[in-house]
Amino acid sequence: MPYFNSKNEPITLIVLSMSSQLYLLQLVKSGTEHATCINIATYFNYSPNILLEQTHHIWHVYLPDFEPGQIYAYRIDGRYDPCNGHRFNVNKLLIDPYTRAIIGTLEWDDSLFGYDIHDSSSGKDLKFNTVNSAAFMPKCVVIDSGNFNSGGDIPPNTPFHETIIYELHLKGFTKLNQKIPEEIRGTYAGIAHPKTIEYLKNIGITAVELMPVQHFITDRYLKERDLTNYWGSHTIGFFCIRCPLFIDRNLWRTSS
Repeated sequence: MPYFNSKNEPITLIVLSMSSQLYLLQLVKSGTEHATCINIATYFNYSPNILLEQTHHIWHVYLPDFEPGQIYAYRIDGRYDPCNGHRFNVNKLLIDPYTRAIIGTLEWDDSLFGYDIHDSSSGKDLKFNTVNSAAFMPKCVVIDSGNFNSGGDIPPNTPFHETIIYELHLKGFTKLNQKIPEEIRGTYAGIAHPKTIEYLKNIGITAVELMPVQHFITDRYLKERDLTNYWGSHTIGFFCIRCPLFIDRNLWRTSS
């Protein structure tokens, strides 16, 4: 997980692993989101202040020269012993499960799997796959969450016995609503539009519960049929807001 407080303080990345033997952080230069990741060892010559450390089961690295917007991912090396639950594979790029933003999309490719999915032999999932998956994986982004500007919003503090919750699909709820400007239909701004709020209040709703809005992927069999994952299952970033639901998909890049 990235630890970052403000624009004037450095980034510390932290990973917990009880069984890994080597933790590699890979960084992508700004403006090259789809470029080959750069192993952090490359930066040791660039900045002597970057130290990769391990404290018990926690791997951590201090990055004094990097700021919000830095794109990164992980590789974890260790024992490959599937029968005992160990499937470490340094060839596979990994997303930080605690990242606050994800850039890019998962492009389905056989290299994403830890074994050869076309192997028809028994026990095929026990074989080690050496193909690099980096080109087909989305990447993580460090954001400055400490400076988020809520605009003065405060919770309504509705008593629980008076609370009526409406569960809704964020995109579907406003996508066809003619009373809302077309450019914001199906987005967070569409839900916050006065016409949406007015409607919800008129039917007695005091709170809404959004169906999955975290970063999720579209299943391979759907992609192959030119379909999408409408409902938002298969989340890969529980702490990431799904960017296509913003009007400005680069909104996460700002700190306010």
